[in-house]
Amino acid sequence: MVVNGVDDPSAKDLPILTCSVEKFKFKNFTWFFPLVFNWGKVVMNVSVVTSDGKTLWTKQYKGKGRGWYSFTPPVRKALTKILNEMVIDFTSPEFKQKIATRS
Repeated sequence: MVVNGVDDPSAKDLPILTCSVEKFKFKNFTWFFPLVFNWGKVVMNVSVVTSDGKTLWTKQYKGKGRGWYSFTPPVRKALTKILNEMVIDFTSPEFKQKIATRS
């Protein structure tokens, strides 16, 4: 089944994946310039809900990252950790069972 969007009539009974970013905070330390240290943390709350709002599954994901000079590597490390954990969870039998029993 291909669903074009949540307004698609064929999507009315499908679960909805929701995500809220609770924290996205990165800092740097420049006192030793040109050495610049960066670090930070990302916290995301991910849920699967029915169209009537019943929560089928929920989990909080956290990722941290550290790096030098640019914020890109620390952010990428934090998000990669979160996404890798999400893939493991979304492919687990427990997750599939909770989504399948949406009544």
